[in-house]
Amino acid sequence: MTAEEVSNGGASAADSAVLLGRAACPVWLNPERFLEQEFNADACVADLRRYVPLATLQNELSSYLATLKTKLVEVINEDYADYVGLSGRLANVEGAVVRMRKPLLELRDKLHAVQEAVRTELNSLNQGLRKRKEVATQRALLELILEVAHVAAKVDKLLEEVVAADQHATAAAAAPSAGASGGGGAGGAGAADAGGGGAGSQLAGPDLVAQCRLLERVAAEVSRLAFLANKGKDLAFIRSLEPRIASHRAALRGRLSAALTAALAPAPPGGGSAANGAAANGGPRNTAAALHALHAAADLGEAEAAEGAVRRVVVAPLVERLITEHKAHGPAGGASAGGGGLAALLSAILAAVRRELGPLLDACLAPGSALRGLDLLGAAVLDEVQGALAAALPGVFSPGVPPAFHANYLAAAAWLRQLEGLCATKTGVERLRAGPAYGALMRRWNTSVYFSLLFQEIAGELEDALSGDKLEPAPASASSASSSDPSPPLLLAPSAALLRCLRRAASPDVVLPPLTDRFLRLALQLAQRYATWALAATAARREAAAAAAAAGAGAPPGTPGTPGAAAHGGGAGVGAGAGTGSPGAGAGGAGAGAGGAGGAAGGPVAWSVSLPAEELMAVVHDTEAVAAFLAGPFTATFLELLPLPAAAAALATAASSGVASPLASASSLASLGSMPPPPTPAAGGAADGGGEAAAAAAAAAVAAAVRGALAEAAEAVRGAGRGLAAALAEEAVERCVVVVRQLKGITATYRMTAKAPPSRASHYVGGVLAPLRGLLEAGAVRRLAPALQQSLLVLPVGEGVCARYAALAEELLVSVRKTESSLKRLKKAKAGGEEDAAAAVSDSDKITLQLHLDAAELGQQLGRLLLGAGAAGATPAQELAAAAAAVPSFRRLQEVVAPPPGLMPPPAGGAAAAAPPPPPHLAASAPAFGAPAAPAAYQPQAPPPPPPPQAAAMGGAGSGGGAGFMAAAAVPPPPPAGPPAFGALGAAGAAPGWDAASAGVASEGGAGGGAGEPDALL
Repeated sequence: MTAEEVSNGGASAADSAVLLGRAACPVWLNPERFLEQEFNADACVADLRRYVPLATLQNELSSYLATLKTKLVEVINEDYADYVGLSGRLANVEGAVVRMRKPLLELRDKLHAVQEAVRTELNSLNQGLRKRKEVATQRALLELILEVAHVAAKVDKLLEEVVAADQHATAAAAAPSAGASGGGGAGGAGAADAGGGGAGSQLAGPDLVAQCRLLERVAAEVSRLAFLANKGKDLAFIRSLEPRIASHRAALRGRLSAALTAALAPAPPGGGSAANGAAANGGPRNTAAALHALHAAADLGEAEAAEGAVRRVVVAPLVERLITEHKAHGPAGGASAGGGGLAALLSAILAAVRRELGPLLDACLAPGSALRGLDLLGAAVLDEVQGALAAALPGVFSPGVPPAFHANYLAAAAWLRQLEGLCATKTGVERLRAGPAYGALMRRWNTSVYFSLLFQEIAGELEDALSGDKLEPAPASASSASSSDPSPPLLLAPSAALLRCLRRAASPDVVLPPLTDRFLRLALQLAQRYATWALAATAARREAAAAAAAAGAGAPPGTPGTPGAAAHGGGAGVGAGAGTGSPGAGAGGAGAGAGGAGGAAGGPVAWSVSLPAEELMAVVHDTEAVAAFLAGPFTATFLELLPLPAAAAALATAASSGVASPLASASSLASLGSMPPPPTPAAGGAADGGGEAAAAAAAAAVAAAVRGALAEAAEAVRGAGRGLAAALAEEAVERCVVVVRQLKGITATYRMTAKAPPSRASHYVGGVLAPLRGLLEAGAVRRLAPALQQSLLVLPVGEGVCARYAALAEELLVSVRKTESSLKRLKKAKAGGEEDAAAAVSDSDKITLQLHLDAAELGQQLGRLLLGAGAAGATPAQELAAAAAAVPSFRRLQEVVAPPPGLMPPPAGGAAAAAPPPPPHLAASAPAFGAPAAPAAYQPQAPPPPPPPQAAAMGGAGSGGGAGFMAAAAVPPPPPAGPPAFGALGAAGAAPGWDAASAGVASEGGAGGGAGEPDALL
């Protein structure tokens, strides 16, 4: 927009504003809105009433109306003088109009005349063009009629030549035998003239080639005649020729069938001509004549008849002879007994077909061939072979024997790939696959029944192994590692059964390409069933522990769940003798029964309650091994089974880390499995770069989906095993806490005696982690990687024990300090308000210092367990640093039992006053199964609840009572009577050091806990 237009636009806007009286309007009233074409008074009033009342709006509109009327009067008055003088200035207007009218009328008449002349000439031209078009159409029809008549006459003449050639051949064949049989020649000639079908077999090689060439020429002319007749099918002359054309086609069809049969028939014995040399070796009698006959059939549109002749004359006798020889030399049932016999039979059939029909197949399958309309490979060879196999060897397609069915299917698939290799173009391969014979052969393979049989075998074997009432050990072959076998060593028979089933589900001797998705789903179901089995064991164990804990709160000492259950012989194993304080300990999966009913139910419920924790760790070991096997060797093996080679190549380019992807992808895998095998390089022709890239992308996506699904299954199995390890860790925590509760005896030791401040830890601390050490000494735990031992057992147990230790110590210190404060107030009141300024160290400080030393000793033991093999040369300060860095609740325990600054003991006996900063190697996270690494800081899911109140108090029984309580609490329960066959899996019961620690604790209780104390002071 130019500056002049902008200025004009601004001026016009200013003029319109002045004319409309906008300057006198308020801001909310826009007069220009009244000039819009879509102006609506109701909408305008409804819009304006939101800003002003209706009365104000009416007043403003009335004022604006008055302003407009005033402006209108002003505008009229401005030009009123010119308006009045307009009639005086318009003089002699009528005369001017008359003068201009005459030339305009003349011009109009001339234009009308020219227009009429042009219209007349245009009509004349259109009529001429129409007549010319009609003449051209008539001429084309005439030429078509003449051409049809000419071609029909030519066909008649050629057919007469064919009849004459047949009569000559018949007469020549009958002449040598005229002396032997008097009137045979005339009868033969009459037969040749009547049918024209028997002369072809009596012709020699050159005559047969000439006749087939003549028939090819006739077929081309008949095809041309049919094409021309189709163009003029509405003409009466053409319609009159239709019977004649039909008779020509019928006559040519019969002679062509006879000639093709004669050309394909094997040479008679003793034929010594050069043309029959190939026929004597089993080939066609005359390849050149057969090619001419096939060209004639293709021109005539008789492809099905030609394919039928080739199938009937060449393929059917050949296949029948080879199948008969195979049945005569093979075992009973033929190829139904295995795929080797079928593969040999199909190879012999293909070799014989290539030998006898090689030139014909090459001519039909060549790119751009005139015989591309014939499907000899599918309609003649493949259809005949699959029909003959189904009729003569029905056991080949029977899935009743899965190994034989698998071998036969692979043999047939390899034979189909060889047939596809004969095709020279991609179009030929696609045509072969889309043919009815290919589909009929593939429908004969009942892969659904085959998979159902294998599913019942594989899933049934695993279900039988998982449903047992006893946990049996694995066979010796499964529990020992081998350099050639990538499978991990296993400890349990169900785990070994799972690996056997997984190997079968991914074995090349079992999996068929169309069933790849189903076998993947079977593998995932097997892994999930195994995970459910482990989850059921965990749930039953938790429920039994919860039931035992609930029953032990008010039960007699001989009931499982009480501290004295083991001493009285009433314990039923770790799961029944140790309670758990976890809020979710009673939650379990479906299928897990109550703790007391474990022996009555089957499966994991029957053995998970009675077996000790040391033997149950074998389940954890096997779940880790199975998860590693699923994510590693099994994934690599299954990716090699994918139908497309690009999927196997994707394994080399992609890491084994799982790529999360939904298995819908299973739907993409199913579509990939149902695809036919790819064409061979010989049949591929010029490869399409875009198609190859799309296929590679699809194969990579399917491989990623398979890796993701198997990774999820491995995580499910690993999570089930670690859930069981968490339950066993909770039980170990409860067993350790039984010993920790002996810290209440420290109060009586320092309050009732004048014992000096402590300088070493209590004797009971040495037995706090004895259950954990005993669990770590089990054979199944020793097979785990050190990092897994720490993440599954050491860190959870240490976290739980330290948290419960801190809660008990804090409760004890609060009670002791309250009691000491009360006693101080009583002494102060008796002494008249005077305090002993030279008072010795208080009992609460002594107890705090003793708890501090005990916590330091516990931290050193926990640090030695965390450092593992590196604990041999570690100092106590490093052990404390390891415990503080890896276990957050231990740091809380140190804060709770921290003594006053003046009472910090010297670092005697290796005890450190202050722990140095944690070493940096403790910051690593726990790796996967079999990968050792440094321990990591344990992050608990939720803080453990406070311990349940004890039914019996320490005091009130004298020295004998105190010693008896500590002895009963420290002695572990005896190992349960588990299955004898499974007792050799690991270390039975607790470690040997557990008894020594128990003895030390008992002696400590007898010496220091002799004096009783009222419960009110505690």
